[in-house]
Amino acid sequence: MITILAQFLCVMNGGKLVQNISDHALFETHPIYNNKNVCYEITSTHHQMQYPFEMNEKDYDILYWTHRSKSYGGDNIDRHLISCDVEIAIYHKDGLPKCLAIQGHPEYMRHESPVVMMINDLVNNYVK
Repeated sequence: MITILAQFLCVMNGGKLVQNISDHALFETHPIYNNKNVCYEITSTHHQMQYPFEMNEKDYDILYWTHRSKSYGGDNIDRHLISCDVEIAIYHKDGLPKCLAIQGHPEYMRHESPVVMMINDLVNNYVK
């Protein structure tokens, strides 16, 4: 499952795991955004989240996010540091492999859906 892997990649790169968030365990899609305000719809079947907010900012980039959760639970999680709900991040910490961490489940979506095509482009760009 990509969701579990995204959270694992965050932790293995020095981040933390938000153990329980609200408003993400859905039977439908929700919007995600990038810094150009481009919006895609992606699946959301999780109740946990990546928490890179205490990592060195040079070690990761949040590529897509949303603002859905009203509550964040977990050990040593500072709610005030959470600027968004992380949906897609790239971890690029020196000495570790580059990691593309995708919170949603694009494998549950149609292959021709815009978000799946965007994620395929991300994978192709980062594999180079």
